[in-house]
Amino acid sequence: MNLNNPLVQLIRRNVRARGFDIVWHRPLNRLLAHHGINLVLDGGANIGQYATPESVVIGQQQVPVRRLDRLWPKLCRPGEKVFLKLDVQGYEKKILTGAGDCLDQVTGVQLEMSLVPLYQGQPQWEEMLQFMRQKGFTLWKIEPGTRDPKTGRESELDGIFFRSA
Repeated sequence: MNLNNPLVQLIRRNVRARGFDIVWHRPLNRLLAHHGINLVLDGGANIGQYATPESVVIGQQQVPVRRLDRLWPKLCRPGEKVFLKLDVQGYEKKILTGAGDCLDQVTGVQLEMSLVPLYQGQPQWEEMLQFMRQKGFTLWKIEPGTRDPKTGRESELDGIFFRSA
């Protein structure tokens, strides 16, 4: 929502006149600030539009794959608090498993967890939840992901995890 949009401003003025307000609510920002995150790595990013697009299947595409442990020295400095956001169409567990020692330096992770099989070999949400616990992360938040527009059934959830205390 753009709070500077003239229509939003008009609605906001009318709402304020009745003792209420419209505010931009981004609970993830609060979580990132709480954990001191100062670097977000967006794995699987299309054009870097994290936090703005709705999801629609439009086709398939092959993309180059690079290992996180090889990119880490170029992307992260010692002492940075890293949040890793993954949107990699069923490869989340493989990426996290192959991250090597890099995963030990990650403070938080956001990943898609499938409620129904979407990709061949993709682990379901229960398996990913257990996997993240084994890697030392605790689930802090679940956000709605994609759903079947015909039935309304949720097919994916975004799990937001942070290092266990």
